[in-house]
Amino acid sequence: MKKAVLTLEGTLSDVVAVSEAAAKAIAVNDRVRQRLYRELHRLHERRGALAKAPDITRGRKRILWQALWGFLLSAGLSAALTAAVMFGPSDRKSTYITAEQAASVASPAAVIGIVLLAVALFLPVPARPAARYGTVCTLIVGLFVVGLVTFRAATGVADDRGFDTGQVAPWLIKMTLTLALLALLAWRLNRKRLLELQRDLSPAARKEAMRNLRSAAEHLAATSVEHWDRGASGSVSAAWKAQLKQLEQQGTPSHVIAQAQAIGPIAWLARFVYGGDFNGDLRRILSR
Repeated sequence: MKKAVLTLEGTLSDVVAVSEAAAKAIAVNDRVRQRLYRELHRLHERRGALAKAPDITRGRKRILWQALWGFLLSAGLSAALTAAVMFGPSDRKSTYITAEQAASVASPAAVIGIVLLAVALFLPVPARPAARYGTVCTLIVGLFVVGLVTFRAATGVADDRGFDTGQVAPWLIKMTLTLALLALLAWRLNRKRLLELQRDLSPAARKEAMRNLRSAAEHLAATSVEHWDRGASGSVSAAWKAQLKQLEQQGTPSHVIAQAQAIGPIAWLARFVYGGDFNGDLRRILSR
């Protein structure tokens, strides 16, 4: 393992095995597991954000992918906004659009928007500045849609547009789904934007960020089981001892077992996550 808050003893396979045992011991208490794992995932994300990740999209492929992704997002946002505007309040522009015409436009536009936004939600986000622009555009459209949906939900059919319940109810369902997709997409794009900002830190700022990360890892490692759930230490400690005994019987080196006993399962996992020297092991371990 790399130098971490405290270097973990043993080979990588030994460290992973003890980490799995620590996760099993903590899992005997659901409250401890849920609260601790949430903090471990946050620590892992911060650690990964500070790692220098090379841009795998270069040259023409990068430009094409940015253009395709941008078109997909723009089309999805435009369709969602169109579907919302069709059921908006009465004004001079809507005077010449009947309720039937508005519904005939809004229904397919909403479906198209839902499909395109769902696809954009799961596709890889291109390199910057796509995440920044995407976040801003998604939030702006989302706010407009929220306003229009709120208006129509409050007004219903009680205005001079002439809508009936059979038109408004399906529209509200589709727009609710659209809003959920917009919220998820904005969250994902903003998360990508923040990660890119951390990767772009200057050497001095990166050093400070690593110092803060180390402090966070040290604080997490120093917490006890009682910190996460009062009265849980007994069951977790018993499970931890049983797991270490099983590892010892399987041939795990004694010095590794000794360190694990000395620092406990929470500190072991915190230092394992901070070390960052693993390939997908954390996701597998914490998904148990």
